[in-house]
Amino acid sequence: MNTKENVQFSPTLPYSRYVDPEVFNEERRKIFRENWILVGHTSQVEKVGDFLTLDVAGEPIIVSRGTDGELRAFYNICPHRGMKVEHAEKGNKKVLQCGYHGWTFNLDGNVNRAPNFKTNELGVHSCMKSIRLEVQNAMIFCQSKQKCTFTGRSISGIFRGNERVSLL
Repeated sequence: MNTKENVQFSPTLPYSRYVDPEVFNEERRKIFRENWILVGHTSQVEKVGDFLTLDVAGEPIIVSRGTDGELRAFYNICPHRGMKVEHAEKGNKKVLQCGYHGWTFNLDGNVNRAPNFKTNELGVHSCMKSIRLEVQNAMIFCQSKQKCTFTGRSISGIFRGNERVSLL
């Protein structure tokens, strides 16, 4: 049997579905904000202080390796005035600093120093807002919704132990 004989093609979506901003915003909301998203590989953040930044569904994210060796993810937004904290795509730093008022953050997201304040206990402004992070087979996944449980089901079948499995 010739495989070409069994191929059935479906019509593609209309062009407008690929370029319509409303469709794009709906996809952001229903797909990218509701699911675990692959954001990187552990080799990108191997050393203490390593970080990477990216946008997921229009939200700026930073993933960093803390002094305790743990990987963490945060919105890349200063809790003080809402400015982006880190502008570089990747790097290595001892602290992260917001350029607006010079607030600095430890690699665990907590305020290191807030100029013009006598304390670092600043209530909801005391740390960058964290995002859920999981590592599966050295791949880093993030998810901003608290209700979504990481079960590996969304990527099950991709890996079985250390064996590579074709996605096609």
